[in-house]
Amino acid sequence: MVADRYVQLTPAYSGGETMSNGAVIDRERTATPVEVDELYASIDELARALGPQGANADGALTEFVEVGAENLEGNGAALGQSIDELSAAARTLNESRGDLFGTIENLQIFVSALAANDQQVRQFNTQLADLSGFLAGERQNLGEALEQLSMSLGDVTTFVRDNQDAVKDNVDALVPVTENLANNRQSLVNSLTLLPLAVSNLVNSYDAESGSLSSRLVLPELEDPAAVLCKLIDVGKLMPGDPEFEALGRQMQPVIDRCGDIMGQITEDVRSPDLILPFGIMSGENIQRQVVPGTVPGVVSPRLDVSGEGGGQ
Repeated sequence: MVADRYVQLTPAYSGGETMSNGAVIDRERTATPVEVDELYASIDELARALGPQGANADGALTEFVEVGAENLEGNGAALGQSIDELSAAARTLNESRGDLFGTIENLQIFVSALAANDQQVRQFNTQLADLSGFLAGERQNLGEALEQLSMSLGDVTTFVRDNQDAVKDNVDALVPVTENLANNRQSLVNSLTLLPLAVSNLVNSYDAESGSLSSRLVLPELEDPAAVLCKLIDVGKLMPGDPEFEALGRQMQPVIDRCGDIMGQITEDVRSPDLILPFGIMSGENIQRQVVPGTVPGVVSPRLDVSGEGGGQ
């Protein structure tokens, strides 16, 4: 048999530059097809290598075929199922190749980050080892502490079980307190904000010359005692949410509405335009009208001897 002889150029020309006359194709860009006699020679060489004069000289190949046949006998269905499952697994990997490569890429980024922070990782491992060693050295104390904690939790559980009614009542009693704190949180914020300022003003009010505090204690609620009295009779606000107090407050509402006018008239009759009582009782306006020496230009403190007479201390 003689094989056909032909020359094949690939890929097929579809456009572009063309070869010129006399052009030479390099040998590295060519290939010669396998001849039929060469193929037969290769098959003959393989048969000789596997035959009695080769690998099967001692019957090893025959024994391999026989053992393989014995192992596969009766397992055709299982082998077919394994091939099917392997095919399904390969198909799953193929369909999830994007996620698989994404996972590998993220793993590569993680490994790169570990490599870039090798010193910190080593330090963390060292510290972790030190912590493990410390815990190992203190395992007896730690065990005793956990044992005591377990006993304490048991006591707490027993206490709560035996006093659950009292605990419930205490929790219920905390609800109005919590509500009042929530309703007055802005006042609490203002108090916490102004308290440092008040302390600072108290320090600055100390007069080292006389060894006294140049300050006056004024309670704003006492500037108008009548208004305080009107607030006190509004019992509905003493216990918010208590039906009994709210009902009593509604009964006294007409008196509360007229209390401000009545007390205002009484206070106006006894108010003095220049009297300053302790703690600012009915003296709020008088205190504000009083000029403090040194705070207004022209009002000089009596401690200063501006005339040069009297020999200032």
